[in-house]
Amino acid sequence: MNDQRELRRLARGGLGGLAGAVVTSLGGLAFIVVATWAFPQDEVGVVFTQTSLFLIALAVVTLGSDVGVVRFVAIKLSDQQLRDGRPGDEDPGGLASDDGGHDADDDTDDETAVPPPAEAAPGRELSDDLVGAVMTATLLPVVVLGVIVATALWFLIPLLPFGGETFVRTGQVMALFLPWAAVSNLVLAGTRGFGTVRPTILVESLLRQGLQPVLALAVAIGTDSAVGLALAWVLPYAVSAVAGTVSLHRLARRRGVRALASARDTTVRRVAREVWAFNAPRALTQIAQIGVRRADIPIVAAIAGPAAAAVYTASSRFVAAGLQAIKGIQQMVGPQIARLYSAGELRQAGLALRTATTWNVLIAWPLYLTCATIPGAVLMIFGEGYSSGAPVVVILALGMLAGIAAGPVDIALLMLGRSVQSLRNNMAALATNLVLNLSLVPVLGISGAALAWSASILVSNALPTWQIRPILGSASDRRTLLAAGLAVLCFVTPPVTARLFGVEAPLALLSTSVAGGLVYAGLVHRFRHRLHVAELLSVVRRRGRGRAVRAAQAG
Repeated sequence: MNDQRELRRLARGGLGGLAGAVVTSLGGLAFIVVATWAFPQDEVGVVFTQTSLFLIALAVVTLGSDVGVVRFVAIKLSDQQLRDGRPGDEDPGGLASDDGGHDADDDTDDETAVPPPAEAAPGRELSDDLVGAVMTATLLPVVVLGVIVATALWFLIPLLPFGGETFVRTGQVMALFLPWAAVSNLVLAGTRGFGTVRPTILVESLLRQGLQPVLALAVAIGTDSAVGLALAWVLPYAVSAVAGTVSLHRLARRRGVRALASARDTTVRRVAREVWAFNAPRALTQIAQIGVRRADIPIVAAIAGPAAAAVYTASSRFVAAGLQAIKGIQQMVGPQIARLYSAGELRQAGLALRTATTWNVLIAWPLYLTCATIPGAVLMIFGEGYSSGAPVVVILALGMLAGIAAGPVDIALLMLGRSVQSLRNNMAALATNLVLNLSLVPVLGISGAALAWSASILVSNALPTWQIRPILGSASDRRTLLAAGLAVLCFVTPPVTARLFGVEAPLALLSTSVAGGLVYAGLVHRFRHRLHVAELLSVVRRRGRGRAVRAAQAG
């Protein structure tokens, strides 16, 4: 029963994260579609290059502290509740009702029911010893560094010997929002430390990612300015920073703790040493990770030009979409592994890891297999001039198939407290990426950049897989192989068979993938218990019953 309880916790968070990931993926894809259809390719390439540089700068500013916030808020919240004599409580799915209670249908046995979040007792002052100290100790240096870096970039960008006026103006506009983006990332990480992905879904996925294509479309209607397109992408970060901060304070008050502590509090200084001892190697790790994902775009722009960078970014968009699709499950499995590992429940922590890997394969492999088999069809969405990115789509899709099958091993390594090992792994991946990019892009163009990224994906997953195996066991099992086999059967066989019979029309090939998807849904349902999908489905059914009960009560 304990296994079922842990899987339901993971299912709730994963289901909520999946809902947010769908919106996030669609929002990011919609922004690029608007940009590629409405703006000249050279200007689109400049904006895409600047967004990559912005995200690299953001990784520098946040110093890898978002993972530390999730980890330490979860741990300190548990410690503080034990110290104060209150039962541990969490909303593992992150989708509980806004009043802080669990769904009306959660009237199951005591082992699976989720208690409502504890409220501060009447007359009791909120404690700021632990959770608030973690947030203050993390936010304060990050915000200060963000302001310093943003100011430096504003004055340094015009001094660069390349780029032109458009490059300078877009870079300066984006630099202004760097501190806002840092605050947004950290406050939302804090909410996930409370065991809920609801604010991340609502603020990050719906609000920020939803605003970006809407604002881009508004800019496209009024002007074809690259600066306006850049502003449409970066402005929603300020909105999400405000909304995320409000969400963090609401969650903290419901749990009877403070979201922020006074910077002069001695607890902040004590907690800061512990937090930043973990964050210090993680800072370089995060820079290495974002470098692997984003450094190739500026390199392509510098060597092959902005137009090539636009094609490469659009072609690799589906890789990012697949990563977003599994982000929700990864966000929830991390705190769960940390909690179980700290409690000595290694078997259950390993089960959570393997289940997350299986669900990741179930969700992401269909997308990557479709991209690998019919790349020309999927690139039609970006309009004319982007079909040359087909090799990029195939190469990256194959690399991501291997990466997804490896599982969320780097997150597991971090939750075990092995941040130094994670740093070494990611630095090795970054070195692989940079060396291969500089070697292959001048010869192979954007295909060389795709090969470099795929090689770094293999490195960044192979090393932590080997390192966590003695502790948690393998990150995959027979269920993972079954999920992969079903995906190959349904998303490779139909288009390949169609091509053998001479079918080459993109829409016809897409229709075979759609038909395969219907068969896939049926097969996943058939094997739902073996794949632990039954836990996901039970969450949906229970929430549906809960809504029906609330509707009946309201009536």
